Amino acid sequence: AKAESTTPEEAELLTAKAAELMLRHAISQAQVAADHTVAEGFKEIRFEFTGIYMRPLRRLFMRVANALGAFPLYWTRSKSQTVVVYAWESTAEHVEAILRSIELQAAMAREAWWREVRGMYAAHERTAARASYIDGYASGVVEQIRKGKEQIGREGTGGELVLVERQDRLAAQVKAQVGPLR
Repeated sequence: AKAESTTPEEAELLTAKAAELMLRHAISQAQVAADHTVAEGFKEIRFEFTGIYMRPLRRLFMRVANALGAFPLYWTRSKSQTVVVYAWESTAEHVEAILRSIELQAAMAREAWWREVRGMYAAHERTAARASYIDGYASGVVEQIRKGKEQIGREGTGGELVLVERQDRLAAQVKAQVGPLR
């Protein structure tokens, strides 16, 4: 019931809060791993997009996954877009849950927005307008995650630095295993 009555702004803030909690969990896991030299593997999470919104959805997932500290890659085919998100085993479930939630929230927010503004667009502009809305939604979510990271950094725990180092290590491990990226 709450999801159906949530405004786009509320959905964006709820997503940001979930991301902040996930980032705090990632910091804890990274600090434990650093303290105990525990080797952690990564998981691969695949998302397939088709239809007229496949490109903006791919961009949404790429931007948000990156903001969450994961390492996203994508493949383009004529009728589909595949995003593969690599995340540390300790955070993969959280990253996947947040991305799936954001996909649903973005669709609901886009439709609510569209009901209000549909008459402002000519028929030939409508698909581009809705795709543009998804890109703007992605920017809002990424900005909320960035603010959450800044807040963690202001707390003086060194968490923000740990997250950056952790993301860099993940990227290096993925590149070593997957091979050269284009």
